[in-house]
Amino acid sequence: MAVISGMAIAAMVGGSALALSGLTVGSVLVTKKVKDKRLLKLVGMDEKDCRWIKEKKYMMDIRDVSELNNRATVRRGKEIVSAEEVKDIAIKVIKKTKQAETELGVLKGLKHENIVKYIDFDEIATNGVTPCLYIVMELCDCNLTTFMEDRKDEVLAFKDFKSIGYQLLSGLNYIHEQSLIHRDIKPDNILVNNNETFKYSDFGITKRMIPPKSYVTQTRAGVGSEGYLAPESYATNAKLTQAVDVFSLAIVLAQLASDGKHPYGTDEWNWRDNIRHN
Repeated sequence: MAVISGMAIAAMVGGSALALSGLTVGSVLVTKKVKDKRLLKLVGMDEKDCRWIKEKKYMMDIRDVSELNNRATVRRGKEIVSAEEVKDIAIKVIKKTKQAETELGVLKGLKHENIVKYIDFDEIATNGVTPCLYIVMELCDCNLTTFMEDRKDEVLAFKDFKSIGYQLLSGLNYIHEQSLIHRDIKPDNILVNNNETFKYSDFGITKRMIPPKSYVTQTRAGVGSEGYLAPESYATNAKLTQAVDVFSLAIVLAQLASDGKHPYGTDEWNWRDNIRHN
């Protein structure tokens, strides 16, 4: 299963327009239809099911467009390796904003087995519409949320917990070695591939520390995801260190060790108070 997070795109499916999240179907998506019948047969799709991205290097599956939130959507795709070979990929479609450019810039510079692999990107603009970035990444099977839900009736073996914990600590250590603070570590942002390698994703609110400083100053309180924010993240103008990521990962690992149960209770509305005052 492809991991999906974010803002839906507009697409032309079966001759009818789907306009989601305020985007309109642009000429780029309409005119870049895949007409090569041999390639369509190779990937098992019809002409109406896909569009070209990056000058006929990648094919994006536009079937079953789903709106999940107002920021991004991740679609399945195919990389055309040769006339006889294609590879499964994921294509994240996101409005070109400062946050999106931050994510792209961070991803380009990270190379670690426990971080989702960046492959390429394209930028497509349509008349009167904010340009979109198409970020090509490796395709993973699910995220950690789904991984835990699928195993909620099973007891996670201690050796498996250690393996997952080691991978997540290894990936976070690498992120921190790059003078970065992720700031949004949670199960939804940890991807899992088919050999159960766990990978960090979603670097849109990541901040880089500028030496000799070992912190970043946030200008707005509570940026990140409720239930995974460290207590200091709720203060305006707080000096955040990499410890906020360690706090978030500790919550994730606690969930992993307890059948997905959040250590600060079952009521999401109380997470903020429980974290700030306990």
